[in-house]
Formats: sequence, C-alpha cells, structure tokens
Amino acid sequence: MATIGNKISFRTQGRYTDTAAISGSAIPGPKTILILKEITVSYDSSGMPTFADPVTVQSISGVLRPTNAREKEEWQKMGAIVDYAYYIAPSQFTDETNKAKLLEKNVFTRNTKTYEIVGIEDNTETSRGQHYKVFLQELK
Repeated sequence: MATIGNKISFRTQGRYTDTAAISGSAIPGPKTILILKEITVSYDSSGMPTFADPVTVQSISGVLRPTNAREKEEWQKMGAIVDYAYYIAPSQFTDETNKAKLLEKNVFTRNTKTYEIVGIEDNTETSRGQHYKVFLQELK
C-alpha cells in the first residue's frame, strides 16, 4: 500500500479509509460521465491468462480533472503514472454491488478513451464533500 496524503489503495484491490476536508458540499467542476467497466480474467488449460472484453457496470457522473504536478510526482515515486483524478459521490452508484466494482483492476471509458484505475482515495467518511477520488491513467 502506498500513501499520498490520505490513505489510498494502490494496486491492492482493497480500500483504506481516512478523511479529507473539502470545501462545500459538492466538488466543483464540469460534470463528466464515464462508464465503469469490469475486467474479468480467466485461465486456459495451460494456465495462461485470458481477458474477456470489459463488461459495462454502469455510467457514473463525476468531475474529471488533470492531476497536478505534486500528485504526478508522488505517483511517479511509486512507479505509477496518473493523468487524471475523477471525483465521484457515493450516491452515483446504483447499488452496493456496483460500488464494490470500483477496483484497480477495472477501467473507465468515455467515447474512444479508456482510463485504467491506478488508485482509489476513499473520502466517504467525511462530514462534508463525501467522495471517492479515483486516480486514472489514460491508456493510449
């Protein structure tokens, strides 16, 4: 597990909770709809992994922002590349099953772009501005 400010999950497929203060009750910025997709891995008879096409979980509205220089530098120290942070309110998920699919192994898509989930900062225990901050790398 790596830590940047708050506790986050980093390629651990788990969540770690801490709090962060956010001014206001909503995260400011233009709303962007991304589609959360689940990636499943199976193994063939020789033990080699096979990847099925990602399956759509649900559309999610949030705020997509480029990561700042400090965030990029912190992630680079851990050997990861992040291009964006996607802020999502917990209320965006249609149910707990879909919320549980917010994992590093899955991806977000929008039009022809695919974003790999690199890490998840869980800020849902705060009294104001409850959200997930999902760090994304745009796949080329």
